[in-house]
Amino acid sequence: MRWEYKILCLNCGSGFQLPDRQLSMALGGLREGVTPYELTRAYRAFAHEGQMIEPHFIKDLYDRKGNRIGGANQVETEVVSKQTAWSMTRMLEHVMSDGTGATGMPSVSAIAGKTGTQV
Repeated sequence: MRWEYKILCLNCGSGFQLPDRQLSMALGGLREGVTPYELTRAYRAFAHEGQMIEPHFIKDLYDRKGNRIGGANQVETEVVSKQTAWSMTRMLEHVMSDGTGATGMPSVSAIAGKTGTQV
């Protein structure tokens, strides 16, 4: 596992221990494991300029009159710099436009994705 992944995962609070080698983090192959939730939480920082925002299912709650009565408390924590997040997003977009993800359905908006793990 490259040191960049270790720093990102530790900054995002995944809490898993290393040193498993040659196993796919995306598939939860580490000894301590990585859940899809933890992986999504880590990758989400790229789309939010390096800010990690705790995932939530309900963003806002409204009453029948349209008044906001509650919702998620969105706390942001910087886990990577804006420049790193921008560069990573461009690489992930390239995977979907010109790389191994290009055979998928065309999209009218930008899409970023990770299609595999190269050792």
